[in-house]
Amino acid sequence: MAANAYTISFLRDKNTFILTNEKGKTIKVNSKHNKYEWLKGQEKGKVVKISDSGRWTSSKDYDGLYDTMKILSKNKIITKNTTSKQSTDITIQSKIKSAKLQKTDTSKTDISNEK
Repeated sequence: MAANAYTISFLRDKNTFILTNEKGKTIKVNSKHNKYEWLKGQEKGKVVKISDSGRWTSSKDYDGLYDTMKILSKNKIITKNTTSKQSTDITIQSKIKSAKLQKTDTSKTDISNEK
C-alpha cells in the first residue's frame, strides 16, 4: 500500500509539530516523540510520507500537497479551532473534493476554438 503524505507545520508556543494530510488526519509530534529531532532537521516545504510499516521519509512536494492545503484553507475547509486546553487543532470539513476540483479546473485550458 502507498505511503500517506503529510504537510509539516510547527506550533512554537507548544513546541510541537503538526503533520496534516489532505483528508484531515493530523499527527502531533512533541519533543518526547522519537521523530521530533528528525522533523526539526527537515527543510521548509518538505512532505513527510509515513508508510504502512511505520517508516518516515521526506521529499520535495512533487504532487503539490501544500498548494492543495492552501486551497482548502482559503475555502474555509481547513480551520483552526482553540480547544479548552488552548491548543490548536486542525479540522478538515467535508468539502475537500470540491476544493480539489477547483484546483484541477484552473489548470485546464480551452483549445476548442483553435484552428
